[in-house]
Amino acid sequence: MAERLSEKERRELAEAHKDDLDVESATPVTPKRLGQMISLRLDPEVVIALRDLAVERGVSLSDLLREGAARVLAEASQPMHMTQFRFTVDIGSPVQVVNPQTPTSSKPMGYSSFSSDQVTAAA
Repeated sequence: MAERLSEKERRELAEAHKDDLDVESATPVTPKRLGQMISLRLDPEVVIALRDLAVERGVSLSDLLREGAARVLAEASQPMHMTQFRFTVDIGSPVQVVNPQTPTSSKPMGYSSFSSDQVTAAA
């Protein structure tokens, strides 16, 4: 078994052979940006489910978590359009459904799906 070199011996060996490199035969590589490492605690059941999903997709657990993080950020950057409205309907009285594509009809509550802007109380 080869004897392990000390840090000083390895440095001296590298220095002694630094001119042995053939720069012409070198292959350029694209540098990688090292990301920030984070740590988090998850319930064991969550970890098992994530690992199973990663295996199912053929990716690493890290890749799966990166995908999840990217999805959260993408969703957060989407503009949200929310409309708030409130209306009261008396269940005992019929409502009139107003739809420009069909004739106006009077139907009891619960028989038709409609949005709040289509509903007017029957007189």
